[in-house]
Amino acid sequence: MFPNPKDTILHEFQKLKEEVKKRKIAIELEVAAEYYADESFEKLLYKGNLLSFGKEDYLLFELSYFTKPQDLESMIYEIQKAGYTPVLAHPERYTYFHDSIDNYKRLKEVTDVLFQLNIVSIANYYSKQIAKIAKGLIDAGLIDFMGSDTHKKRHTTYLKQTLSDTYYKKSLRKNVILNNKLL
Repeated sequence: MFPNPKDTILHEFQKLKEEVKKRKIAIELEVAAEYYADESFEKLLYKGNLLSFGKEDYLLFELSYFTKPQDLESMIYEIQKAGYTPVLAHPERYTYFHDSIDNYKRLKEVTDVLFQLNIVSIANYYSKQIAKIAKGLIDAGLIDFMGSDTHKKRHTTYLKQTLSDTYYKKSLRKNVILNNKLL
């Protein structure tokens, strides 16, 4: 939907780094991308032309919210075979897993995929059902990464609300969050 070739992203990232340096802002920056798992993604995967993050080459990918891919386990295997560590973005939003937290547990057991929770989901940003699933994933200790998914200014209001939420704090106690290892 939004074609952002690796070269374009890296070019813009370089401009951002130059601006940060010019303004003397002390911050370490990294660049990566989130990939929608479709035919284009498969082509990029086979070419090895993807932006991953961390020493473990974490590869963030997302799926359709409503239609489960027929070959999800195979796709995750192909990501691993290509040398990446697969990280499924916002698993709480995939309605076809909502029947049971066991669906998530099974996927992790079968594939070793990691989960990145969108933390504004805790604050009912998307729906009460998605918040319920997000909290269930936290309670089950299934979350590996926390992300903000902040694309618009209005997201920051929910982000601030979430950071003081008891479930956000619980997520840090009940889950092994890997984000800290990237710093």
